[in-house]
Amino acid sequence: MRFSLFIAAVLFSIAANAVYIRNGGGPEWLGLASVIPLWSCVIWQGVTDARFRRQDREDARRASQ
Repeated sequence: MRFSLFIAAVLFSIAANAVYIRNGGGPEWLGLASVIPLWSCVIWQGVTDARFRRQDREDARRASQ
């Protein structure tokens, strides 16, 4: 699921940057909008990773008691 969304974000960024460059730097918001999906994927990955690491630490703590 996350990999598919990441690929979609990359494709959106490529398309948005192509439109942005082709129009000579306009519309200006499109440059920023092209990186938002990528940063969303990076943040989602970080949050998910932190959650799994926290869960692993709690499981290891329970197992050692």
